[in-house]
Amino acid sequence: MTAYRAVLFDWMLTLADYPSRAAMLERAAARVGRTLSDVDSAALLERMDAAESEPAVVEAMARCDCSVAEHRHAEMLHFRRSGMDGEMAEACYSLLGEPEVHPVYAEVPNVLGALAERGVRIVVISDIHVNLRDHARLAGVDDLIDGWVLSFEHGVQKPDPRIYELALEAALVEPAEALMVGDRHTADGAASLLGIDSLILPARRDRDPLVADDRLDGVIRLVG
Repeated sequence: MTAYRAVLFDWMLTLADYPSRAAMLERAAARVGRTLSDVDSAALLERMDAAESEPAVVEAMARCDCSVAEHRHAEMLHFRRSGMDGEMAEACYSLLGEPEVHPVYAEVPNVLGALAERGVRIVVISDIHVNLRDHARLAGVDDLIDGWVLSFEHGVQKPDPRIYELALEAALVEPAEALMVGDRHTADGAASLLGIDSLILPARRDRDPLVADDRLDGVIRLVG
């Protein structure tokens, strides 16, 4: 078995929770003192799904995590094309990237700790528009992470090979010595094009993020 010297972790839906779109709408409505009926929520979700396929939205989303400005432009465009009013759109956007909205999964400290004990370097590689170091610090796992490659800080996002090259540099390893762990084969799986083994896990959805599960146990087994 390959002796991995580093694990490159995606963040959202791999190490941290990302609530469903319906849950985010409910939170946003509450933030501005509104209540969405089931009918209103279903209609808005349907419009959001439709707007997501509009060429302008698709184009904007293709680079949405390359900078803070591009992220806001893409998300607000999507919200507007979905028919949201300004107040609701701002409320939705304000939730994206807030630590309390995206808690680290309960099992993550133990998994990262087990890797660190084995001398494995841990690098987070994420398409994101906020500084996840703050999230890790609040979750008490920042001292277990050796490096960060956050797309908005480099102007590049998955599946561009450059972001994986940056992660390898941060991990101080060669491609064959690293394991990429994520939830999207189209993005995280692209690491394999550089010779990095990839483990693509089903996104953890609709489960309490504060209750540990065994989804990441395979990472420990692969590292050995």
